[in-house]
Amino acid sequence: MKVLLLTGLPGSGKTTVILSTFEILKRRGISVDGFVTQEVKEGGRRIGFKAVDLTSGDSCWLAKVGVEGKNRVGKYTVLLQEFEGLFVRVFNRAERAASVVVVDEIGPMELKSRLFLPVLKEKLVKGKILLATMHRSLLTSAHDLLGEEVYKIWEVIPANRERLPELIVGEIERLISAK
Repeated sequence: MKVLLLTGLPGSGKTTVILSTFEILKRRGISVDGFVTQEVKEGGRRIGFKAVDLTSGDSCWLAKVGVEGKNRVGKYTVLLQEFEGLFVRVFNRAERAASVVVVDEIGPMELKSRLFLPVLKEKLVKGKILLATMHRSLLTSAHDLLGEEVYKIWEVIPANRERLPELIVGEIERLISAK
């Protein structure tokens, strides 16, 4: 598995870059699958995050305020059962049919699941390219978490976020052609 990572401050545009990259890859006929995490607001206030399957469009709560539970990150309770159902479906499908797998994000909420990393590594280790966003606090332990060397890291900032999708797609095309 080749690992390409995006990082950046909250609100820097990581998910936007991932979504644009996903669409470009699809248009170019590269098999891609994965999920993104999107914030959910109510009355202008963030109430949680949903994980969205990029192929089927299915979504589920990843974390939400005002929910009782022991799996907490800050004010959010991570809804493991829903999230695990979604990512297991995505990773199983990606194992069969994708060259590139998009994961937005590998962060404290996702890592509350004891299944997340083992399933990711088991399903995607065989010749896949992983394009993931990673919480900045985890970058130094990326190799230990993923069991793979990180091939490339981009930091998303306002000055580069418009051109990053094409740069990332170019890198992915080079990796695919080098196989």
